[in-house]
Amino acid sequence: MSHSDEYLSVVEAIDLAGISLVKCSAKRQGQADLDRDLDANFQLKSAHRIASTEIDFRFKFLCTISQDEAPVAEILATYVASFESAEGHNGDVEMVRQYAQDVAVMAVYPYYREFVQSTAARLDLPGFTMGLVKRGEIVLDEIGDGVSPDSE
Repeated sequence: MSHSDEYLSVVEAIDLAGISLVKCSAKRQGQADLDRDLDANFQLKSAHRIASTEIDFRFKFLCTISQDEAPVAEILATYVASFESAEGHNGDVEMVRQYAQDVAVMAVYPYYREFVQSTAARLDLPGFTMGLVKRGEIVLDEIGDGVSPDSE
């Protein structure tokens, strides 16, 4: 079985068990001219934990909103996405990284997108739309093994 065939069989065998928001915060940092456009910068850190039939991914999303390079607000949310497989998996780190990029982060991103939009409204910021993420646009530089992405 080739690596891609093995990966596809792993993807087909794993189901989403749940997504939980485990930490969130928002702060308005400065004033903005609400008649002008705001810029949003998106950052992501991730980590995972592997057990025989489970993989948990922890994604820490940070959206920094600015205007003319001056900070206006920060919106942070950390989610845990839990996946299960009745068949188990081999724990191959490269396969886990690929699964995180192709499947896990795509399952969580819509929750974060909605969180940013509703939180920005609560911060009295004008509405803006975070675009869709397409396959391959998010590349996880490093995916920690069994550690929190909050560990600095």
